[in-house]
Amino acid sequence: HEKSEEESRSAVQLGDPIIKEPLIHACLEIVEKGLITGMKDLGGGGLSCVVGEMAYSAGFGAEVHLEKVPLKEERMAPWEIWISESQERMMVTAEPKYVDEVLYIFQKWDVPATIIGSVTAEKSLRVYYKGYKIYDMDIDFVTSAVEYCRKYESFKEKSIEDDTTTPPEDYEITFLEILKHPNVASKEWVIRQYDHEVRASTILKPLQGRMNFEGHGDASIIKPTKSNRGIAVCVAVNPWFTKLNPYWGSASVFDELVRNLVSVNAIPHSFADCLNFGNPEKEERMGELVDCVEAIGWMARELNIPCLSGNVSFYNETPYGSIPPTPTLLGIGIVEDVRKAVSSDFKKRGSAIVLVGETKKEFGGSVYSRIYGMRGKVPRTSP
Repeated sequence: HEKSEEESRSAVQLGDPIIKEPLIHACLEIVEKGLITGMKDLGGGGLSCVVGEMAYSAGFGAEVHLEKVPLKEERMAPWEIWISESQERMMVTAEPKYVDEVLYIFQKWDVPATIIGSVTAEKSLRVYYKGYKIYDMDIDFVTSAVEYCRKYESFKEKSIEDDTTTPPEDYEITFLEILKHPNVASKEWVIRQYDHEVRASTILKPLQGRMNFEGHGDASIIKPTKSNRGIAVCVAVNPWFTKLNPYWGSASVFDELVRNLVSVNAIPHSFADCLNFGNPEKEERMGELVDCVEAIGWMARELNIPCLSGNVSFYNETPYGSIPPTPTLLGIGIVEDVRKAVSSDFKKRGSAIVLVGETKKEFGGSVYSRIYGMRGKVPRTSP
């Protein structure tokens, strides 16, 4: 609804895919030409975070003039400009002798860029608006991290995982119930709504197999350059596992991430995480975070897969309850030759079907246990 969208504009960041592409190219060009001394994207907190973080990490201060900031909306108050989280924005620093060339490159790519301030020797962050100084804070005080020493309750060994699983009374009905469950049923109706063929570089698509009979693949592969090397991309998340046992559930999610990449003939390279939890001021919620992070760290170290980036979202909770601990992982793998990529579909009659690994009675968090209200042990894994 147009009215609702307009009313929500101040609360929701509106992306602009048209400017994102040239912004990326312009940033890559100024980096390749060695024209800048620093660069950071504007995320949460907008200018209020990025300026302080860049100055703090270099041991300097900064002066910013808000009236010079290009605005998407008219009549914005100074504080709104300072903390706005508008998308497709980057902050760069450059020596005076390179500033004109940097601005020219952004102009060439039709991306607006302007000088909004300067670096200062004094470790203070000063903000001006139309000649008035409206903010003057010590960089260390504003930006340096605060260490929280909160109490927490670990569930690694305390989680309730008593086994109440029993065989189904009718296997055919059970099979159909599992197939129609939203977590198992086809997601084609969603996948087809998004363009996964951008730049015609998608080698292995989200849906794989014979045309008009495609099924879900474990990972997709893109070929971003002229070489035959490719990049595999996948996602792993299972809040049913992590709700029952945050530690082993998170370890299993990481295990799935690796298996998804390997299944398309990719070598796991790195991952990013999005960690979602309830109120960390509660010992139980803080314990869920600690267990999840410890499990992911253990798996990453043992498998030698670095975490490139991530974020944590807290306080996802209402008076009626909290969300389950939900670590969501994005995996990246390297495919040495995309012509040797492996899709998930069977290829011909007569091929052997090989099961790799042991099968144990670990039904905790499974669709089967969910449908019939049973409890079980969350799968264990070992890197």
